[in-house]
Amino acid sequence: MTWQPISSPAGLLAVLLGVCAFFFFLERATRWRLFHYLPPLIFIYAAPMVLSNWRVLPVALLEGDNTVPLSDGESTHVAMIVNQSPVYDSIGELVLPVMLVLLLLNVDVAAAVRVMGRGVIVMLFGTAGVVVGAPVGYFFVRQWLGPEAWKAFGTLAGSWIGGTGNMAAVAEMIDTDGAEFGLAVLGDTTIYVVWLPILLMSKQPIVAAYHKESLVPAGILMALIGYAIGNYAAYLAALLCRWVAVGAG
Repeated sequence: MTWQPISSPAGLLAVLLGVCAFFFFLERATRWRLFHYLPPLIFIYAAPMVLSNWRVLPVALLEGDNTVPLSDGESTHVAMIVNQSPVYDSIGELVLPVMLVLLLLNVDVAAAVRVMGRGVIVMLFGTAGVVVGAPVGYFFVRQWLGPEAWKAFGTLAGSWIGGTGNMAAVAEMIDTDGAEFGLAVLGDTTIYVVWLPILLMSKQPIVAAYHKESLVPAGILMALIGYAIGNYAAYLAALLCRWVAVGAG
């Protein structure tokens, strides 16, 4: 008997909601010390990823040519798995914007701006770090990559500055094909899987002492600023990477 993934939109939505509800309930019901160091969000992020790789949730191979040329004339194939369901699109296009609006309805913008304070400066320095770091990183590894790999670095810069939306936008701006986009997603996912748990785990020893509910609106506003500047900053990073590729070639 061949296993078939959950294909019904209602069933998929039930699984995603069930995962969220289960881990938040487990934290409150058990009070396990584990959740003091590994908050439910880690498990909520990880569970759908595991279910997708087990083909419990619907996925599909990325269409297009995913063959990545290497500098020695050989090539390698990047196998990409992408989420495929109208539920994913509906959540991103309808539910997420509504949730953001609900979070921002009662925001005192002036107070949130004051709370952001140095955070905006830190974010701008982080953006500058990505813009400079992308071409520098590409310079050191370009000899093992193909001639169009600079597009992957520019696309990845979009994700690290503003998020997935910026990543897709920059990919269109610089005409990134399936191979380079696959490399960008692969690098983004690898760092994300390692770095995100570290950030979330830091809530107990580092962030918890400074965490306040009032910081949530400030964080959302900073994310919006990141989206606003992400395309332009990442495009600049891509141009610098192309300059490195042309100059070094």
